[in-house]
Amino acid sequence: MRIPWHLWPRRLAGQLVLVAIASAILVQIIAAAGLLIFQPPPRIVRVHVDAIVRYIAGLPPGETREARIEEMAAIFPELKLDLDPDPPAGAEPTGANSAAGRYLGPLIDDIRPWVEGIRIVPPVSSGEVMRLAVGLTGGEWLVLVPRLPPPPPPNVAVPAVVVGLALVTSLLLALWAAVALVRPLRDLAAAARAFDAEKDGPPLAPKGPEEVRVAARSFDAMRRRIRDLVADRTGMLAAMGHDLRTPITRMRLRTEFVDDEALQAEFRRDLDLMGEMIEGALTYLREGRHAEEPALVDLAALIETVCDNAVDLGGDVVYAGPNHLSRRLRAQSTTRALTNLVENAVKYGKRARVRLSLREATAVIEVEDDGPGIPEAAREVMTHPFVRGDVSRNLNAGSGFGLGLAIARAVVEGQGGRLILGDAPSGGLAVTIELPPLPA
Repeated sequence: MRIPWHLWPRRLAGQLVLVAIASAILVQIIAAAGLLIFQPPPRIVRVHVDAIVRYIAGLPPGETREARIEEMAAIFPELKLDLDPDPPAGAEPTGANSAAGRYLGPLIDDIRPWVEGIRIVPPVSSGEVMRLAVGLTGGEWLVLVPRLPPPPPPNVAVPAVVVGLALVTSLLLALWAAVALVRPLRDLAAAARAFDAEKDGPPLAPKGPEEVRVAARSFDAMRRRIRDLVADRTGMLAAMGHDLRTPITRMRLRTEFVDDEALQAEFRRDLDLMGEMIEGALTYLREGRHAEEPALVDLAALIETVCDNAVDLGGDVVYAGPNHLSRRLRAQSTTRALTNLVENAVKYGKRARVRLSLREATAVIEVEDDGPGIPEAAREVMTHPFVRGDVSRNLNAGSGFGLGLAIARAVVEGQGGRLILGDAPSGGLAVTIELPPLPA
């Protein structure tokens, strides 16, 4: 038998309504089944009362009836039979008599033509439901008493069991709804968080309600458009940077033919500045592409090497941390990022203090200086490319081009980490790098 999947609602609202209806139906079924299984209603012992009454009524009064009644009592022990010469105190059965209507039903109408009268006698013991007295010829009355088993003691745990089953059913339906309805949304959110404009990720699987499928297809299309735009921008800028090197080289050669040494020095300085700007822009673009493959390196030794190089150039740099710490990362990119941060600390803060520590599985690198720091409101924008701390500063090689923090941030985030700007205890700038372990 094929499942009619075409009847399954495709919209999220329809699926939620279907889950709610199915949950309500299953809870009702389990509650009813639990009550029937764990606490069945009391059952009245059914006997062929009609046949017994007709048989006894057809016998002559006296000893014959008494003997047959004793035989019937032995054959039907669940039914107490008694012969009473006097009319018992009772009432004629009516439709309003709930006990007679519940336990005797149409039996009264069936036996009425065979007897002189019918009376419903109240029970005299806790094991009886009622007494049915029928009048026989000769003035005698046959009293029939159904014997019931003793009622079971009240079970307080039954409602708890039924409620527990209903809760378990609701929980299972909720888990199913979470997997079938919510999981595609979580996958879409995870894909959005892991989106990388430089990498081509796998397309999202068409799962879930129609709204989620449309959103997934739109996200894939948007991701492709963004990758194409970034690729076009990167290729264009890289080509421009490469093409500009040729005229800069020609201008350097022509500068050598300038007789005025002061003018020649100005040309050289401007050409050097242009070359550094182009190299900085190309470096930033390369870091955004994550072309370097991660490898297992000694992060502590890498940081010490960066610090030693800065000291060799006359900087006041101090390293504090373990002697060895193996880490899987992009070594060249990380070296370039740390070099930029240490050089900035020495340039603007006079000295740099570099610390390495391990917090659970995350490697934490802190670079602090004694400079003026960066106001909190401007920290986010300072990590953007070509943004400098002093906008009034002249554009020259000594002031930089606003790419150091941008390159460092691109390197760190390209490895799944974070770059955080804060305040150092001395009042300067504190740059914290958090590098989680990269997968092998």
